[in-house]
Amino acid sequence: MPWRLCVNSQTPPIRFLIKPEESVNRFGRVPVPISSLVEGKDYVPSPGGVTRMVYPLLLHMRKEELIREPQWVALNPNGPEEVILDGEIILHNVRLKKEVLSSYGRFKEAIWRIVHGLKLSTVTTEDFVNYVRYNHECVKKINELHNKKKFDVLFIQDFQQLMVGAEIRGIPKIMRWHIPLNF
Repeated sequence: MPWRLCVNSQTPPIRFLIKPEESVNRFGRVPVPISSLVEGKDYVPSPGGVTRMVYPLLLHMRKEELIREPQWVALNPNGPEEVILDGEIILHNVRLKKEVLSSYGRFKEAIWRIVHGLKLSTVTTEDFVNYVRYNHECVKKINELHNKKKFDVLFIQDFQQLMVGAEIRGIPKIMRWHIPLNF
């Protein structure tokens, strides 16, 4: 029987060029089918290796009937709450206020610098709190979805989500850390 899979990554497969309130006014309902959006006007594909690997993997796994009803939770401050990407792949956008997003970004960039053996940038306690806040928002969304979908596995993508695995209970987890450790 195909698994029910949830993916959690910081990077979404698409980035929105419209504001959340604009998408609500235009589409009025959730989830928004990607087919009703215009690439280059409403959204752009996200650059980088994470989404270039994960999205095709989900499509392949679905085609081979290894997974069903895949859900993807990602940071996407301008996106509508939910987007249907391809048939049954649903993107759930986690939104943060601008000041929280900026603070979170400083902390996760500090982690990246440390892991790559670079000089530590200045971070504050508030930056750490907002890193935790982002992870907790992901956990809330994943738990809400799990209560409805009963996931068989949670695929956590990278260091931005470190605290997600520790907070989630009752779902087997796979953690993928794709940056090299250089201590």
